[in-house]
Amino acid sequence: AGLSAQSNLAAPGESIMELFELYAAKCIINGTKREAGVDQDRMVIRLFAGFVGDKRAVTSITQAEAREFRNTVSQLPVSFSKKSAYQGLSMRQVVEKGKESGDRTISAITSARYLSTVSPFFKWLKTEGYTESMPFEGLHERPKKGRNRRPPFTTDQLNKILGSPLFAGFLCDDSEYLPGTCRA
Repeated sequence: AGLSAQSNLAAPGESIMELFELYAAKCIINGTKREAGVDQDRMVIRLFAGFVGDKRAVTSITQAEAREFRNTVSQLPVSFSKKSAYQGLSMRQVVEKGKESGDRTISAITSARYLSTVSPFFKWLKTEGYTESMPFEGLHERPKKGRNRRPPFTTDQLNKILGSPLFAGFLCDDSEYLPGTCRA
């Protein structure tokens, strides 16, 4: 067991979070992410690292663990990171406590956002030669979004709006709804 356990440990400077910091720096330099986006990604990667083990070698992470992470993420309570009741708990403990408390879980879209953070990170790890595997490949499904509560205006509606006195010319201030020669 000792040799197997050793192969699961990251080499110095290659823990999940250390590699993420290299990835984040590249993203900022390349202009593919801004600092705020990197900060959000860091929170998700930190959650993932805690889930599989902070000192794990990325080469030892399996698709089964990626699937378990995906399934666990979908059961996280809404705003769990902001609630003191969940501070200091592992991700699995947060899920259990959330179930006991009857807290609502995060939406499918939020859950997908977590996966869409980890998946590109692993793609970068493979491109850079840190791992050969892509444990999240095929696990990331885009959820169907609900219908837009505010559908776009039709051409007739836009013509009616733009042809109104406010845009075509109105009487005077406080009478923008009456036709006239004043313009905004």
